[in-house]
Amino acid sequence: MRTKFLFLLSLLSLYGLAQEAGFETPNYAPKSPEAAAFLQYGEYPVNLSTGLPSISIPLYTIQIPGYSLPITLDYHASGIKVSQEATWVGLGWNLNAGAQIILSPRGDIDENNNRIDEMPNEENLATYYQNHPYAFNSGPLLNLELEKSRAKDIYNFSSPTANGSFYVSDYGEREIVVVPPNAFKVEMNSEQFYSFIITDPSGNIYKFGNDNSSVNGNVEKSVKQFTHYDYYNSAWYVSQIITPTNQTINFSYQSDGDLVEYNITQSREVWYNTENCGCPEGTESPPMQTKGVGGMITRSGNTITRSKKIKEISFENGRSKIVFVKSLGRQDLVNGATNSLLDRIEIWRDNDNDNEFEGPAGEMVKGYDFVYDYFNSSSSNYQDKRLKLLQVQDLLGDEAHDFVYSEIELPEKTSFSKDYYGYYNGYTNYDLIPKHHITTPYVMDVGTANRSVREDKVEAGVLKEIHYPTKGWTKFNYESNRYYNGMGTVGQSHIFSGAISGVGPGGLNVIGDVDAIVAPEEAVYVSQCSENETCVKYYTIPFTVTVPVTASLTVDIFDNYVGSQPYQHRYGRVRVDGYGGYDSSDPFLWVLNKQEQVSVSLQPGNHQLIIEAWGNDIEAHATLTFTEYIQGPDNVKGGGLRVASIENYDFDGSLVTKKKYEYTDPVDPAKSSGKQINDFGLSYVSPDVVNISEVQACDTGSLAGTFPSVNSRRSHTISSNSTFGTEGNTVAYEYVREMQVDSLDNPLGYTLYKYNVENDWYYNAQVFIGSNSKRGELLEKKVFKTVNNIDYILQKETNTYFDDVSKVSYIEGFDLIRFTNTGIHEVSTDPLEAPQEVALLQGEGCNMPNNVGETVEFAFYNQPIPWHYLKNTATTEYFYDNSNNLTGTLVTNTEFNYDNPVHMQLSSQKTTNSKGETLAQHFYYPGDAEVASEPEIANLTLKHIINKPLLMRSFRGNLQLNEQKTIYHNWGNGIIMPQEIQLAKGNNDLETRVRFLQYDSKGNPVELQQENGIKICYIWGYEQVLPVAKIENASLSEINPQLIIDIQTESNSGDQQELINKLSNLRSLLPDAMVTTFTYQPLKGVSTITDPRGYTTSYSYDAQGRLRFVKDADDYIISETFYHFKTN
Repeated sequence: MRTKFLFLLSLLSLYGLAQEAGFETPNYAPKSPEAAAFLQYGEYPVNLSTGLPSISIPLYTIQIPGYSLPITLDYHASGIKVSQEATWVGLGWNLNAGAQIILSPRGDIDENNNRIDEMPNEENLATYYQNHPYAFNSGPLLNLELEKSRAKDIYNFSSPTANGSFYVSDYGEREIVVVPPNAFKVEMNSEQFYSFIITDPSGNIYKFGNDNSSVNGNVEKSVKQFTHYDYYNSAWYVSQIITPTNQTINFSYQSDGDLVEYNITQSREVWYNTENCGCPEGTESPPMQTKGVGGMITRSGNTITRSKKIKEISFENGRSKIVFVKSLGRQDLVNGATNSLLDRIEIWRDNDNDNEFEGPAGEMVKGYDFVYDYFNSSSSNYQDKRLKLLQVQDLLGDEAHDFVYSEIELPEKTSFSKDYYGYYNGYTNYDLIPKHHITTPYVMDVGTANRSVREDKVEAGVLKEIHYPTKGWTKFNYESNRYYNGMGTVGQSHIFSGAISGVGPGGLNVIGDVDAIVAPEEAVYVSQCSENETCVKYYTIPFTVTVPVTASLTVDIFDNYVGSQPYQHRYGRVRVDGYGGYDSSDPFLWVLNKQEQVSVSLQPGNHQLIIEAWGNDIEAHATLTFTEYIQGPDNVKGGGLRVASIENYDFDGSLVTKKKYEYTDPVDPAKSSGKQINDFGLSYVSPDVVNISEVQACDTGSLAGTFPSVNSRRSHTISSNSTFGTEGNTVAYEYVREMQVDSLDNPLGYTLYKYNVENDWYYNAQVFIGSNSKRGELLEKKVFKTVNNIDYILQKETNTYFDDVSKVSYIEGFDLIRFTNTGIHEVSTDPLEAPQEVALLQGEGCNMPNNVGETVEFAFYNQPIPWHYLKNTATTEYFYDNSNNLTGTLVTNTEFNYDNPVHMQLSSQKTTNSKGETLAQHFYYPGDAEVASEPEIANLTLKHIINKPLLMRSFRGNLQLNEQKTIYHNWGNGIIMPQEIQLAKGNNDLETRVRFLQYDSKGNPVELQQENGIKICYIWGYEQVLPVAKIENASLSEINPQLIIDIQTESNSGDQQELINKLSNLRSLLPDAMVTTFTYQPLKGVSTITDPRGYTTSYSYDAQGRLRFVKDADDYIISETFYHFKTN
């Protein structure tokens, strides 16, 4: 019903504007404190499109006029990867305190790529190689700089007021492209890579980086490339936030040593060498082919991050600060002695304005202590340990949050026991390459690792429970992500192969008939084997068939003996299922030098392939292949975890609430609604690369003529890492059912959500563009109630989105991909003539390319990303009688229009009800023609204050109901604030309703007047952050300026009684005015309110900053508040 309420509220707001009867003058006085809302412990919203709960512990919120900055402790519940290192607040946790930019590299790091701005000319390259099709190693391809990636790195920006991505399209010109299009503005502060200024649509400025490397928030990272380190800036933390009214929040950072993360990759090369290809038989150097599989190559590297940690946040002109105290000595890191953990957070107020927080004038108003242990704490090996956050304890009280984790132990961070995505799977692997059964260049297994997902292990180390100060707790139950494969009936190929060599012969003895191995009436001469030796050698391969199949069996039996010997001494034999199946020697004839391929019919069941050899020079080989056409796996386990249910318990262990989540297709519940975010499957085999070398003439010997020849090597690698970035190929869910159940698991109703699961855009496996901005959009929402196991729909909401090509960002890039390297030169006299080597060796099995197009790919791309937004919301409400019979519906449709790509703000919205009646609102901002002549448009645009409408009009049908205009003025000090607010009913002329007469240097209104009404003045204290007096029916000129200064000085000094005295003096000097005054406990709330009669009400707070007592002027308690656990 929450959605219904919000919708009706929105609709009523429209009618309220339409039927406006008067105008209320803005009131900047604080409201009387109320009891803090009951702590909604256990309320963790779930990002249903990914199945991840948003687990966040709020620590503190900085409040300054017009801006709020929350500081939270956040947990990412997707699972813990084997190689994952813990942050300074514990494994899986992250401290969110400010704003940041995180670099997402694409190819070469822009910072280290001096060619990043030099985009090759596609037309020139195409023209050149049309005219030079055989310029394999000349022309542009000789320029090694061409192989440097031109795929621009993506910068991901996050803050409390704006989020998005951008890239630097031209570092020389400092040109920025926000992608997808967004309303925030990005500027580079210099030509370097370490300084950005980002302004949100409200004009709040975020500064990143400065020239003092000892305190800035730039994080340097390097990836060791075996022989060298390339350092680059990988993250930027905000250094200062400036509001449009010049309020500032300042951040300082501290270095935290080098964080070293190790990584291991493994590979084996499969190669095919051709030497002297092109030489005819009979030459001195005849053609020769070799092939093979190389040994295991293990490469180890590391990533070094020169990390920075937040040290201090200061605000209110430095009077308030948040201090982050770290402790050195981590047991889970290789450089643990110089790496830190967050020990505590302290929130301080300087009450005497001397910029000193020590001593009696410095007050700690809030704080937290962080308590840790280690996963696998008994181990002495840092690779086996990970920092574990156990508790967040209130420094000024006895309240705490406690955390409980999965009891499944994680292995060492270098363990091979991990699935395709990097999570723990519990299998004992001796390498990291998943098992590949290859048939060429010969049959063998490459890699032995079992990298499959294990649901009973992937939960290792993950957060399971949060216990609250009120002794209640929340439990999170997880399951593996799953996506629908949609394979239907698929063929699964099976290959079984083996070989055996015989033993003997020695001296010969005649033995009797042995029916199992001889033809009838035949005597057999066998070798004289030792007493413990079996002369006949067997190789048996068991296998299982699940459906009737016809298998192909290849048999190769040969005798390496040179000379003459009775064949009875030696034989080879291949059988399937012993007797009665296939037998290569049927009808019991001796088999030597036999090659054949036969078909064998197999029924479901267990079978054996038996390879048998007798005789020192006998070899028997066999390969059995068949394909079973079976139903493919529909639901495949993906990487990491999703939440299955969230349970909330009271202090006595009783279940209070429970929500369950199902991620299945509502039409076919047997199918997962999960989709991988790209269409590439797992592939650990690289594309083939060909190297052609030593183009030379054959040594023809006695043969006449000249023949060119080449040596070539075609190879690919089988690697431990997927070539398609599998670890990032997460699962998104199209449908999710959120169910509320009672303590007996009985359904109480549910909501069915449908989301956009748009795939990433791929040029090829190496070049892709994420669709994160669209993925997860809510397309449809249905709310049901459940009565007697019957579901009744209550509400349906459908959202439609729009790609607006009036504003498009382009992601441009270039990559050169080589398939073949060759030393062949074009014919200098005629570039269009095929070189002799190409003309003569094509089709000869020499891997000879026909032209340059078969050796390289010039991968140009210029992908458009249009402006994307919500266009329409259609809502249907369903109503029932007491017997649950449907009695009617209410349909409303709201259309959202964004007409101006300059400011990208909502231009109008129109709501239509079931009767066809419409209510509409139109909004006009800086950049719209309708307000182009208004004052201060240029300054508002310059300060990027583009989301505040200057003009609003409302309509019922075609009838204008009212109009409101805000006129801005430049008040100095860069402060652009309203001067007048004008209103009109219907089509009448606009009339001024309120005038702002003066502002202070922080953009606070100090004098305003309702048209034809009284003047109202405000005095702002506590560093001009909080109003300490509201004076009605007096002008600012009537108040002694020195008294205002004295009041502000006393508020800044922290002496509350002196401040109260000054405020009382103010009241007595203005007998004809209504004076209301306020004092505060800074960083907590208002402490006294004295009304115009002089009656004072006081307020006090507990250690957590919550209202505790309300007292009257005689210090009698009016109310007392206790706080307890409650769930929604």
